[in-house]
Amino acid sequence: VAVAEPVPGDTEHAATLAAAGPRAQEFVGLAAQHGLEVEFVSDKVGDATARVLLRSILIRGVSAAIVDTLWAAKALKHDAWAYQEILRTFESLSPETARGMLRDTVKNVKPRQIEMMNVSEMLGETEYVSTMSGGIALTYSRLLHSTKVPFSHAP
Repeated sequence: VAVAEPVPGDTEHAATLAAAGPRAQEFVGLAAQHGLEVEFVSDKVGDATARVLLRSILIRGVSAAIVDTLWAAKALKHDAWAYQEILRTFESLSPETARGMLRDTVKNVKPRQIEMMNVSEMLGETEYVSTMSGGIALTYSRLLHSTKVPFSHAP
């Protein structure tokens, strides 16, 4: 059984329990008898944990990007604006936003890579060294070398 935290700030949902392994289906039934809701993932050991860790890449990555953006903004003396921009951005997010980000990133990978190079150059003029820009640049490099992105062409 793996425990996934709710999305940060989501006060309506408790942690999600997910079960995987040869007897996971049986466990789900037993848990239900005691009032616990557990999601059956698969019969393969490790699948529930894999889902939790994949979600961690997303949630912890977004959190780290926020922190890195604020640190960079402070170095450039735009931290108050950056904080408000982060809040504004999150207010507008939807599933369509994610689909659009996937499509646009794949379609515009070269200009985005150049943009990240500009970010690195601009931050090079400050004392701040971004913790995220190297990983972002590596992702764009993989895209340029034809690593396919799942669901990037989905409607």
